[in-house]
Amino acid sequence: MRLLFWTVVLLIPNLIFGQTFEENVIILKIKPEYKSQLSDTGIQIESVNQVFGATEVKFSKKFPFSKAPAVNKSNSREVDITTIYKVEVNAGKNLEKYIRELNKLTEVAYAEPHYLDFTTLTPNDPDLALQYHLTNINAFTAWGIQPGASSTKIAIIDTGTDIDHPDLVGNMYTNSSDPINGVDDDGNGYIDDYYGWDFIDEDGIPDGDGANHGVHVAGIAGAKPNNSIGIAGTGYNCSIVSIRTGNDQTILYGYDGIVYAADQGFDVINCSWGSSSYSQYAQDVVTYASVNQNALVVAASGNNGQDNYFYPAAYDYVLSVGATNASDEVTSFTNYGYWLDILAPGQSIYSTMPDGEYNYNSGTSMAAPVVSGIAGLVKSQYSSLTGLQIAERLKTTITDISNVGNNSTYGDKMGFGLVNAYEALNGIVSGPSVVYEEIQISDENDESFAVGDTIRIGGIFTNYLGASDSLSAVMSSTSSNISFIDSSYAIGELPASGTVINYNNPFSFIITDSASMNEELVLTLAISDGTYSVAQYIELTVNVNYLNVTVNNINTSIGGNSSIGKIDAAKQVGLGFTYNGSENQLYESGFMLGFQVNNLPFVIDNIRDGQSVDSDFAADTTIHQIFNSSNSDTAFQSYAAFGDLNGNGDSVGVTVINQVFAYESEGNEDYILLYYDIVNKSSNTLDSLYASIFTDWDVNSYDENKSAYDEDYRLAYAYSTDGNSGYYGVQHLGDGTPVVYSFDNVSGGNGGIDIYNSFNTTQKYKAMKSGRTEGGSGSSSGNDIIQMTSVGPFTLTPGDTQRVIFSMLAGNTLDDIQEAADSAYYKIYNQSPVGTEVIEQEQSEVILYPNPASDIVNCISDQEIEEIKVFSLSGLCLKTILNSNEIDISQFKSGVYLIQLKTNSGIEVQKLLKQP
Repeated sequence: MRLLFWTVVLLIPNLIFGQTFEENVIILKIKPEYKSQLSDTGIQIESVNQVFGATEVKFSKKFPFSKAPAVNKSNSREVDITTIYKVEVNAGKNLEKYIRELNKLTEVAYAEPHYLDFTTLTPNDPDLALQYHLTNINAFTAWGIQPGASSTKIAIIDTGTDIDHPDLVGNMYTNSSDPINGVDDDGNGYIDDYYGWDFIDEDGIPDGDGANHGVHVAGIAGAKPNNSIGIAGTGYNCSIVSIRTGNDQTILYGYDGIVYAADQGFDVINCSWGSSSYSQYAQDVVTYASVNQNALVVAASGNNGQDNYFYPAAYDYVLSVGATNASDEVTSFTNYGYWLDILAPGQSIYSTMPDGEYNYNSGTSMAAPVVSGIAGLVKSQYSSLTGLQIAERLKTTITDISNVGNNSTYGDKMGFGLVNAYEALNGIVSGPSVVYEEIQISDENDESFAVGDTIRIGGIFTNYLGASDSLSAVMSSTSSNISFIDSSYAIGELPASGTVINYNNPFSFIITDSASMNEELVLTLAISDGTYSVAQYIELTVNVNYLNVTVNNINTSIGGNSSIGKIDAAKQVGLGFTYNGSENQLYESGFMLGFQVNNLPFVIDNIRDGQSVDSDFAADTTIHQIFNSSNSDTAFQSYAAFGDLNGNGDSVGVTVINQVFAYESEGNEDYILLYYDIVNKSSNTLDSLYASIFTDWDVNSYDENKSAYDEDYRLAYAYSTDGNSGYYGVQHLGDGTPVVYSFDNVSGGNGGIDIYNSFNTTQKYKAMKSGRTEGGSGSSSGNDIIQMTSVGPFTLTPGDTQRVIFSMLAGNTLDDIQEAADSAYYKIYNQSPVGTEVIEQEQSEVILYPNPASDIVNCISDQEIEEIKVFSLSGLCLKTILNSNEIDISQFKSGVYLIQLKTNSGIEVQKLLKQP
């Protein structure tokens, strides 16, 4: 019985805005259904252009000569890349926020930075024998079967070549359809791409200008054999096409190069470069090359020596290659994991260098072209195979090296095994190769995969090679913290290229209450027909340390480590903060603590500190939902504990118990309550302690926002100057004096604390203690704003606990959030803010007339009115009236007020609505 291994990984985008992307460039894909509003150099979609306003922007279609999938083509996996644009934005603007605004639009498929990739070269080791790898992969016997055809083309997407290298010129591809004459003779959009293309110099001479990486890679796959000089490439007589996409170590146009190679019909595309940044744009490009154009994309797994994803190697439809040494041991520098497909020699590989020279290099960069050359031989031998079928042929004909040296320590994370050129060419393609792909994983609820959830996994079984007998699939896991409901599926017989779908009959299991926080599951899917067997792996994180709140008009996420809305540093995980099905209006939010110990300031938080994010708080327990709340009206209640002792920053010994409540009853649908019990577990007294909620609101267009503070309601709020996008805010409830600071998040800070480029401890603590109630007031249209709603000061001695309470709320108007703030107060204290019972007007002996009113209100009663007091809903007494039945409210702003009337028979309280 053959036991094969194949891996499937649930990929979650990790868009971290670090230093790995091109400055001032956005990759923007418009949904294909809006294609009629696109041109090669412009986008005639009003909402897209409004994002940039008056900012200087240049649009250019990335792939104007590529073709969209046929309208009625049955292969649903094909992707349309003809609506992808490069957007060049004027320097000095906030690229990250442009991207976020674009991603809110209905017409936009995605917007993201243009990530840079890097070559995967490690230092030379000249002590190993020349070209040992040809023996290790059985290249000599393979060439006896198939020496490769010059019509098979291997594209080297890299740093360029040496056009005149004597050991490359014999196998170097030339495009006879477009000779060097200054004319685009073949009409492919590239003038004189006779030798390939240079995306750096934008010409048809892809010479590396002395950069050695691309030259070395090209020689491994395609150095000319039998020319009495130098070395032999693994592809033997296959043609090599150089596509220059970077300088020395930085690959700027790698994915442009992939599309170029795919569109020219090149068979194998080698990518000896990459990065740890996931990109949906890059996945689209790879899918286009592999599925639409039937090329094989081969990529290096990276040289970090870690069990970490490296792209493009870890993308779907890529053959990922790790490196071995001369003893067939996995090298220490190779990235590995369940996503790795195959291994090839990559340590101390002797190959071509610039200026006709040769030398050794090591890295998975060297292993990838070993495989690319063999893939060219397979294409030459079996010309009808697609790129994905060639990948399966290579994976099913490997040499098992799992017991060599220390390889067994990698388990099933070293791919199928070592590539074997001879076996890949030996005999006809007869056996099956089944892949479980297009996988969908869901709990059919909030997709947080928490304890008690039922997880369902569906996908497509595809047989890429020969027909199978009756197949069955069984899913299992070594984890005792899940309980399978349905772990098997009968696939049946699969012909060559046949598919079976199990979306309607998925695998399923329950996450038990013994699951640990952020537990990483490895699910093994064993597929077998009695003779053929393959194991695939799905990696999945469950019982993640956040919960989604979706029970009323507000949808948000609560993290077990103090975060609100968006849980991760990259701001990709979590619901944000939405109201009544709107788009997310919150970029970043979380709980903060500031205090002094021995006159030194400390701020404990997981909020940005400038270009990175602090990580002072760490979860002490897994956040979990409480289902037996003592309040029958509670629709959601959660419990979490986090502290500073296990974090990665400042710490003194503080634990915070966080409980969140949400209600769906009438009048309580527009807010959530957040309780924080701050426990001083240190031996120090925490002086001048403030607790804060940080909120970076982005209401509709982030740069057209204003913020303000309503003292009567203790309510800090933000809104868009468009007047139609609603109001969002944070209200302080409970002990302490509120302090609200509104930042203008622009260079210079518009006279306030400038946090545009940095946000250090001094700035954070200053904002907690000092007030600035308005933001965005410098212009009529507003700007990007941030608020901190703080409360304090408290003194917390060792062992003491201080509770603070906030509400987060939303509404269509200011009146709406004021009403929500009133409801939140009443929900906590079960009374009106002034502490007296509100008597409905029809039951009262006192009548307020008119009500609503705009200036003068008359109090009519059959009892003598001794005193009238006007209160805000937060309990602040605004006016006291003696010896009169009239109230002048003309100077009050619009809203709801409480009128307390003292008569000789008692005290009554009624609500009064002030109109403009």
